[in-house]
Amino acid sequence: MPEVSAETEVDARPPLLNWLIVVTLVTIVASCLYLGNYYLGETPSSKPVWYSLPLFCSPLAESCSTRTSAGASIGMRLESGEKGTLLATPRISGMAPSRIMFRVINLDDRGTQRRDVVATRSAAPVQLNTRTESCSSSRNNWRIELVVTTPSRTQGTWSDVSLPCVQAQLAQPN
Repeated sequence: MPEVSAETEVDARPPLLNWLIVVTLVTIVASCLYLGNYYLGETPSSKPVWYSLPLFCSPLAESCSTRTSAGASIGMRLESGEKGTLLATPRISGMAPSRIMFRVINLDDRGTQRRDVVATRSAAPVQLNTRTESCSSSRNNWRIELVVTTPSRTQGTWSDVSLPCVQAQLAQPN
C-alpha cells in the first residue's frame, strides 16, 4: 500500500460543504433569536399579534371568535344601533385583559377617519360611531379592530363591514 505524505493529503469533503454548514448555523441562530424575541421579548406596549376571524363568519350576523393559544380566544359581535352606530361586544375567554380597545377605520377614506374606543377590563358592549357627513357610494366600508392587552402580550382581530347608504346618509346595516 503506497504511503501518502502529509503534504499530499486528500480532502474528502466537497468544496461547498463548508458553505452549507455556515448557512445552516446562521439559520439556526436566526431562528433561536426570533423565537426568543417572540416568547420573551414581548411587552404589552409592543405591536399586536393579529389573528383573523373565521373566513365565513360575519360579526354582524353572529358572534365570531378565533383561537389565540391553547385555551384562549378573542372575537366580537356587532349589532346595529341608531343611524350610523354599531354596538360592539368583545368576546374574550381564557385570558385576563388589562385593556380592551376597539378601533374603527373608514376604508373608503383610506384610513384617514380613525376612531379609538377604549374599554378597560370590561366585556360590556361599546358603542362605535361610524357616522360620516355623507356617503359617496351605495355602501360605506369600515374595518373594526379589537385589540386586547394582557400583562404578557397584545393581540388583536379585525372584521371588515360594509354599511348601506340611503340618500347620501349612513343607514341601518342589514
